[in-house]
Amino acid sequence: MEITSDSDPSRTYAKNKAAKAVREIYNSIRSSGRPPNAEMLRQVATAYAEAGWVTEVREMAKEAVSELPGHGLANGDVLELMAKTNSDTPHAQPVLDELDKMLDSRSDEGRLSLVYKTFTDALFLAAAHSDAKAFMNGMALVEKHRIPLSAKIFEARISFHAVVSGDVRAARELLDEARELNFNVDVAAYNHVLNALITTGRYDEIAKHLHEMWERGINANMSTYYFLLTMYDPDSKHGRANPVAAVKTFEDMRAKGIAPRPSHNIALARAVKPVVAVSASEGLVTLLACSRIPPNEELLNGIRDGLAALEEFELAFKVSDMYLTLSRDYPEELPIRRLWAWRHLHMLVRSGRGSEWRTVLDQIGAYQIPIDTVMCTTILDQYKGDRIVDAASTVLKPFDRMRSFEATRTARELFDRMRSVDEHVPASVLEKLLLTVWDPEKDAVINSEALRYMVAYVKMLPGPTNVGIREPGPMAKAFEVFGGGNIAQGISRLRARLVVPIAGGDRARFARSKVSGHAVVTAPVDEPPSPPLDAVRALVADGRAAEWETALADLQQKGEAPTPGTYCTLLAHFADKPCSPETAATARAILAHQMNASKKYPNLVPDSVAFAHVLATVWKNQPKEALSEEAIEILALFARTDLDETILKVSGSDVTHPLLRALKLVGGGRQLATALKILRSITKDETTPETRAALDAIHALIATGRVYDWESTVADLAEQGHSMTAQAYRALLAVYAAQPCSLQTAAAARAVLAHQIVAGTANPSLIPDATAFAHVLATLWKDEPGEVLSDEALDVLTLFARTHKYPPELLPTNRPRAANPLFEALIIVAGESRSPNEGLEIMRSGAKDVKRRWTPDELKIFSLGAERKVANQVTPALDAVKALIATDRVEDWEVTLADLARQGHPMTARAYSALLAYYAALPCSLESAATARAIIAHQIDAGKKDKRVIPDAIQFAHVLATLWKGQTEEALSDEALGVLTLFSKSHKDLSEFHHRQRSFAAGPLFEALRIVAGPSRLPEIGLMRMRLGLRDVKRKWAPSDLEYAAPVAETTSPRPRLLSPEPTPALDAANELDAARRVDTWEAMVADLEQQGHSMTPEAYFTLLASLSALPFSPQTATTARAILDHQLAASSTTPDLLPGLGAFSHVLATLWKNERGEELSDDALDLLTLFARTYSEGNLKFLSRAGRLEEALRIVSGESRDAREGMRVMRELGTKEGIKRKWGDEDVLFFKKRSGGRKPRLQMVSRAEPHRSHEARGACRIGPERWGPPKPSSVV
Repeated sequence: MEITSDSDPSRTYAKNKAAKAVREIYNSIRSSGRPPNAEMLRQVATAYAEAGWVTEVREMAKEAVSELPGHGLANGDVLELMAKTNSDTPHAQPVLDELDKMLDSRSDEGRLSLVYKTFTDALFLAAAHSDAKAFMNGMALVEKHRIPLSAKIFEARISFHAVVSGDVRAARELLDEARELNFNVDVAAYNHVLNALITTGRYDEIAKHLHEMWERGINANMSTYYFLLTMYDPDSKHGRANPVAAVKTFEDMRAKGIAPRPSHNIALARAVKPVVAVSASEGLVTLLACSRIPPNEELLNGIRDGLAALEEFELAFKVSDMYLTLSRDYPEELPIRRLWAWRHLHMLVRSGRGSEWRTVLDQIGAYQIPIDTVMCTTILDQYKGDRIVDAASTVLKPFDRMRSFEATRTARELFDRMRSVDEHVPASVLEKLLLTVWDPEKDAVINSEALRYMVAYVKMLPGPTNVGIREPGPMAKAFEVFGGGNIAQGISRLRARLVVPIAGGDRARFARSKVSGHAVVTAPVDEPPSPPLDAVRALVADGRAAEWETALADLQQKGEAPTPGTYCTLLAHFADKPCSPETAATARAILAHQMNASKKYPNLVPDSVAFAHVLATVWKNQPKEALSEEAIEILALFARTDLDETILKVSGSDVTHPLLRALKLVGGGRQLATALKILRSITKDETTPETRAALDAIHALIATGRVYDWESTVADLAEQGHSMTAQAYRALLAVYAAQPCSLQTAAAARAVLAHQIVAGTANPSLIPDATAFAHVLATLWKDEPGEVLSDEALDVLTLFARTHKYPPELLPTNRPRAANPLFEALIIVAGESRSPNEGLEIMRSGAKDVKRRWTPDELKIFSLGAERKVANQVTPALDAVKALIATDRVEDWEVTLADLARQGHPMTARAYSALLAYYAALPCSLESAATARAIIAHQIDAGKKDKRVIPDAIQFAHVLATLWKGQTEEALSDEALGVLTLFSKSHKDLSEFHHRQRSFAAGPLFEALRIVAGPSRLPEIGLMRMRLGLRDVKRKWAPSDLEYAAPVAETTSPRPRLLSPEPTPALDAANELDAARRVDTWEAMVADLEQQGHSMTPEAYFTLLASLSALPFSPQTATTARAILDHQLAASSTTPDLLPGLGAFSHVLATLWKNERGEELSDDALDLLTLFARTYSEGNLKFLSRAGRLEEALRIVSGESRDAREGMRVMRELGTKEGIKRKWGDEDVLFFKKRSGGRKPRLQMVSRAEPHRSHEARGACRIGPERWGPPKPSSVV
């Protein structure tokens, strides 16, 4: 419901945008060293106040005190009050009380103007919250202080009478009075009256009201049409079913140039829903035809999206299918685009008709839209998340639906379809396809269907190792199984079975030189057949490659231009031959011919593969082979040609490996960019002037410190006939990237990037790459530990994501070092997946509610991972241990370790793991167990000197496996408990207890800890018990525990610690505030504690919130409670133990909603539930019974399911509060009555007649030595 014009999102956005612009200008002025003056500070603070930025207004007041001693910020108290009014302040009465005091004091004209504006905003606030008492008090202030009337005051009064009081006559009289007094109220006031006419069912007066608007020059806006559309909702109280009128209203809105919003689509869908549901002869198509309304894209898509928002997916697909049918007759009005095709498939799956995907894809394909990754993922999603229960054992079997026959067949067909249209199948989709035929948790061998997808995955990898494979993941597990426990070995084995694939082509072949014996990799020609390519292939096959010039001349006479594949085929032929002056000269001639042809055909510019083939004619990359003068000349020519340094992006290609090797030799082992720079500096620059002029001009700007004059320099270059190059743009952006972060620098870099993007529309080679975007990002974000990505930084990521679909830099091997920060940022916003590709998808949607920095825990894990990576590298110790295992001499491990120590080679964690894994694979025996215990003891001693070899959970799991195999009914022996005790006492790091950080090999260890944990079945509890050295513990699963035999993934959300009644300074101070009834002064208490060196505790926060929850409802109490909760949440970001528990959230909810009969959940209560749902996962719901009020609210908002878990999902995904259930209804009472067998339903409500607890009752909330326990129904979590 729209109440005020100031609450219009467009106006709110405009005010925030203006405030941001003012802030940028002010920061720019201050960064220049110019001191502020009083007027400047006043204008900046006013912009902040109008946008509702309370904190910024206070900061300006503090800055004014420091910069203008004796003056301060003029009218700072009024500006702060204005900011509170325009912020999320829930109540207007406190604002009006402050204004009353201000109006009683003497004020000058400027101050009065601000006070009057704040007063008007407060009136709108009272009307928006239906606060009749506050509104009437505000109007009394008009009489008391003789506040002059204005158009805004009239609009506020009209909104109050029309919407809150329902007094349409009074509202219309106010409209006439405002017109008589020459106050020009805008369309919002007329919309209030229109809304009141509709909600009261006075439809006969609507036409007259609209006619008055037209006569007075008031144009309808989007809110006007929204209210008109709601009039035709047959399910509303006064709605009248008239789908034809609804469609015509929607079309009239479009004709006026007003773009429909989701709210319009939903209102339209409700109006036409009965028509869509009937048969075709009486359906929507017939309605449009009889009403002479031509079908159009916005109309049908709006109805479809509105029905989808109402979760009427069957009807939504029906409309979408109707669109597809009508598009044959209306191809221009109803175009079939790729985005529409995605949405159509989504409706198909959500409607439960996913099995019809083949028909739908064929229909879409008729419009030249082939299958792509999004379509494939959408179709596969219909099999995701289903579970089949085995009736015999009542055990859940995950992924059974994913591996059903239908899912397997669907995956195979989708894969074949994507390959048939040469669609790139990304790694994430291949993993989903793999899961349809292979279970990583059960299947011990790789079947032929799984190999099908593994082969496709191998072809995408940049090299022969596991670089680029995501660990852990299904594909990594598959390669590990295929390789006998080693991912890299699995990849090598699969490559050995096939013709070796390389990135960028289907096959590669090895040609062995008869002279040198060195293998030279030649690349396949990845381009469609053509007469020039076919002619050259025939020439090479006939052994007449030396006649290439004649062949090319003949082709040109026939009007056939050569292609890149033509030259590549010729060069690859000569690259396979032994080195000789004749071969080298021929290859150089072919390269020269290609370079000359590229002047006319830019697509023929030789790439790195072509230069690699030419280099192979003079240098075969043999051990200790030196680069000849001819090789240096080829490298120099390549360096001068590759000005954009594309070689840095293809470092994973096997074909270009010799070229990369040669460049590294030239650079002395340093970066490739260094080698290119050396080659360009020591040789004569033979490139064309236009390719060097731009770079030279930019370098001159940088050298003279005039980078900000780049626009005039670019204009001068254009006048001289020269154009910018990608390298010139990068050089310019690199200067800005090296400077400290500032809005001025960022704005300049964004301007350069925008200029490059515009230039790229005419010349695709100028499209900015990842390095250019990384330079722009560096002006806003330096990738420091804990640094937060700002909104501006997210805008840069969004722009990159929307201009690059599959950037080659996604693979780390193709990524220049300068682009690393960009992909680091994408990994951050990707959240738990930590996939840059996922980050790209998120940023393409323009989302801002994303993760913005690494947490301290994640940074710690990264640090440990880096240390372990160093420790796990292949070393002499690991080689020696593998030799022991291969020769079956593992019992000599102590002698081998002593020999390694004498040679100066220390043991590594990986070497210890190899030894222990050998014994873990043997049958249980005391001899094997004793040897394993000796090895782990040796490792523990080594870990005291080198922390990198401290044994982790995997190594202890190997030792445990020598005593206990985790079989059904197998009990843990005393020796096994001894291993668990040793692990518990030596293992301080609990990061491996998180199921996402837990290795599969460590599973038996955590299973044993879950057994000894007893009823809780939590490995952390088992760890604590073993740390105490207990032996009287549970040693095997009981029959009643069979459902827990499979490891249960613990929740990934944070979990608050249990509260303790032990006294602390913070708890004592909170109890004193509670006893003195001064909880509203909690901020002063926190400040005093900080000055004394004490910090807040969860118990102190809990006491404050429990005290407030016992008070009667009031806006002040609710505001205070929410402020305390926000303070605790902010503190928990640095101190995880401070995370508020479920009881804390329940107490805050009690200040907003008392759970009385018939009481509705307010918007503020829904906001709190949304915050709770996004803070905790569903795994914490087992504690909800201790927070009854919170659980009850979640059950209400869940709708028909009446399930708290569903309520958590609803609130977590909440986009709009429209349609959210807010209270129990009569149907709920009947439901609970039936479920309880006719007994009185036990809804957790209190009677309206129940008195609020007294302050003495609140004392039970105190936490301390005397009293313990929160007020019911909430409880300590």
